[in-house]
Amino acid sequence: MSIEDIILQNDNRGVSQLRKHLPENFCMETAQKLLNNGSNVIIGTGFYIYSLDAPETDGPVGVAFLAKALQTLGFDVSIVSDK
Repeated sequence: MSIEDIILQNDNRGVSQLRKHLPENFCMETAQKLLNNGSNVIIGTGFYIYSLDAPETDGPVGVAFLAKALQTLGFDVSIVSDK
């Protein structure tokens, strides 16, 4: 099972519908682009999900861990949110 399969296996929001438009190994390709193209990363969180009539809620903690990991690797991380 690939990391992509693990990420999408419990899809409640229809995100897996995007898979057909992405490269097979989109996680590895994204990681390589991050490592090879500069040092600035913007992470977005707190967006509204219209189909659920609710905001995205798992973002703040996940974003904090992701930001810290990227900072440890030497990236300059900016976090953006709707509020």
